[in-house]
Amino acid sequence: MENPKELRSDADFSFEFFPFEIIIEILSRLPVKVLGRFTTVSKLWYSLITSYMFINKHLKDYSISLSNKSYSSGDSSSSLATPFSSVLLIPIVLKELVRHSYSMFFDSTFDGNGSFEIPMLYHWLEILFVGNSCNGIICFTDQKAFFGRKVYLYNPVIRRMKLISHNCFADMMFDRNKVFCKLGFGFCECTNDYKVVRIHYVKDEESKLLGNVAPEVEVYRLNADNWRRIKANVECIVNYRSVSCNGSIHWLARKKNGRIFDAIMSFDIAHELFCETDLPVQCHSLKDGTLLVFKGLLAIFKDGISIREYEGYKCYELWVMREYKVAKSWTKLFVLETKRSVVKAFGFTKSGQLVMQMHGDRLASWEPEGNCLKHLDIDGFLHHVDASFVESLVLYEGGCVASAETNTIVAETSQSMRIMDSRELLSSMDTLKVPIHGDEVAVRVAADVASLECGISELKSLCWRRPALVCIMAKPRDSPSTVQLCVENYCLLIKQDDLGYVPESLRDFLANPEICFVNVGPDRLYLGPFFLERNGIEFSHLVYRVLRKHYFSRWGLKPLADEVGVVLEEYPARFGLDCRTEAFSAEDVKWAIYHVYASFRISSKLFGSL
Repeated sequence: MENPKELRSDADFSFEFFPFEIIIEILSRLPVKVLGRFTTVSKLWYSLITSYMFINKHLKDYSISLSNKSYSSGDSSSSLATPFSSVLLIPIVLKELVRHSYSMFFDSTFDGNGSFEIPMLYHWLEILFVGNSCNGIICFTDQKAFFGRKVYLYNPVIRRMKLISHNCFADMMFDRNKVFCKLGFGFCECTNDYKVVRIHYVKDEESKLLGNVAPEVEVYRLNADNWRRIKANVECIVNYRSVSCNGSIHWLARKKNGRIFDAIMSFDIAHELFCETDLPVQCHSLKDGTLLVFKGLLAIFKDGISIREYEGYKCYELWVMREYKVAKSWTKLFVLETKRSVVKAFGFTKSGQLVMQMHGDRLASWEPEGNCLKHLDIDGFLHHVDASFVESLVLYEGGCVASAETNTIVAETSQSMRIMDSRELLSSMDTLKVPIHGDEVAVRVAADVASLECGISELKSLCWRRPALVCIMAKPRDSPSTVQLCVENYCLLIKQDDLGYVPESLRDFLANPEICFVNVGPDRLYLGPFFLERNGIEFSHLVYRVLRKHYFSRWGLKPLADEVGVVLEEYPARFGLDCRTEAFSAEDVKWAIYHVYASFRISSKLFGSL
């Protein structure tokens, strides 16, 4: 009989003779948590799983594979038996320094599907959710600080959060008594991009909205990672809650000078245009109604009049727009009568059940076609419920999604793996590999920001999980002297603004606008109390907090490294650069990068002392 260990050795778990296309097909049908563990198998698998091509393929293939499964076996213990979507229960108030968790339930049986911890926050957060999730991404804002000013995109399964703070109307938003913001979130299939639309309603001199001052509108694109002002004719005041359907974002709205919600305003995500559709007359004076999506159709869940009201029954109606944007197609399809009143309707599951919060804060599900109301043993008090949440890899490793114009494929050669782009955008960018302590720091240098932006999505796919990767980012809106160092789980930000704190040699080097580097690491990482504009921490602040030393530049990095126990064996002896030149040698770049690398090594040590 053969020894199993020998078989293991012979096989060596190699996929050398296994078609790479088959590997992709298998991986694209596995759960997100399993894929998260598989990223540690090899660089090839890490690059594949975190690539935009695979994330989009997984979103489609995993959904198909799950929807084709039979759940008659009732095996809810297997991760592969997870239904296509889940019901997500997440708290709306996150207290500082308190561990919170969210819960997931199978959408067909409402059995528990696990409880997962939310990253600990260092400030109080009162969440207002912007509609329901989109491909596993939740969009919300902090209404306690100032509603709409800061927007968050969060993937709870992989625990990746992206803060969107910059905008086109920053000065305007500080006047809380004059400016009101409403948000919408959705996915654009044409450009394979996620967008957030923000409407700024401004009071005129008579304190009227939609008066003499027209609303301002801006749109955020995740691919570009920026806000852009658009020209729009907004003639309605919308509700805070939105839903996404048919490539558009929808809100309940009241028209100019109106006092009731009598219309639906929609925003075409692809063409970025607004339009209005009237509600049925029976839904006018809508106060407690909720805008929903039922089997791909816009729907309204509202109060009705029960013929058994004398018996204590409450009545609720479900209206559906059978033909999109045709007001005459509104039809009342179903009626629910119950003795317990409905406090809030959250949305329909993929299996067609409406999840609601009943009087007493317990959740219930209603299947309208069978008129079956089931009370659930789930407490919904101070929680947001996403009834059709889908697990995905979107936002993995800080990721945006790739543009539809970018045809990125993964190819494996016999000796190495590389990312290929159909336009070979990276061919014009020189690569410099700087060896430091046995690690190779890969740096790509671009002649200008424009060429840098062309290849940034491909470059992000080259990020490995190893401390050797040092990366610096420059964007058109950033000062060339802004340094963002992202290594492993830390993100260090150094700015030239604090002239007394940044080493003069490094400052001069970074001040040259002809050289910029591309960030290929985690973007905008959250560092607890050091939550700054770019979610980084100034090195000088960290040194002072731990070592109580001012003006660390007078000490130098080498003495600081010695004090905290960091060995810098190959520290360059030279000091200073001739910044009058427009070109730098490889030795110049190596010397400057070493400064940043040494700063990271020291900061990592200091973080451990907090």
